Amino acid sequence: KDPENAAFQRAAASNYKSLAYIFDATGDYDAVVNNNRTAISLLEKLVAAAPNDFALTLEISGCLKSLGDAIASKGDLEGALRNYRQTLANSEEVLRADPSNRQAKTMIATACDAIGTTLGNPNFTNLGDTDGALRLYARELEIVEELLKDDGASQWLRATKAQSLKVIGEVRSARREWESAKESYRAALEIQEDL
Repeated sequence: KDPENAAFQRAAASNYKSLAYIFDATGDYDAVVNNNRTAISLLEKLVAAAPNDFALTLEISGCLKSLGDAIASKGDLEGALRNYRQTLANSEEVLRADPSNRQAKTMIATACDAIGTTLGNPNFTNLGDTDGALRLYARELEIVEELLKDDGASQWLRATKAQSLKVIGEVRSARREWESAKESYRAALEIQEDL
């Protein structure tokens, strides 16, 4: 009954995130935006009271990523990009404080993928910045490879690495950089055939 209670706020934020997920599945992007913003507001209050609770900061990052996806679906790429960049900044902040935090590394890779796609993936509506896209996809690949050093058997990480290589190939193809595109596609295929 106490709305200032941290456990209540965290549970409420979780429920708003769950609603955002459902609304995303049904294509109601306005509701996704509203529910994520409410969750972020609740989580930010909790972070203010417990700044070293990195799980809370990463929950905010997840909400910002979902918010960016919904905004992108509504056609506002610049707005989506702002949310993806904030996702990246929050996750990098956690990683600076806790360099072994795998969840932060995963969220950084996820944010890099979203930023790269928004900047210049030729298979999606994008902002036309293929240089920026390649930089972000390369960073995503670097992080995934780092995570694989500790968990080389992870099917998800290996599939993510293959996907990173594939999108690098797509951008390079769009730039007519045929040889480097072929290298990326071949490296992706080698992983996919082994999965």
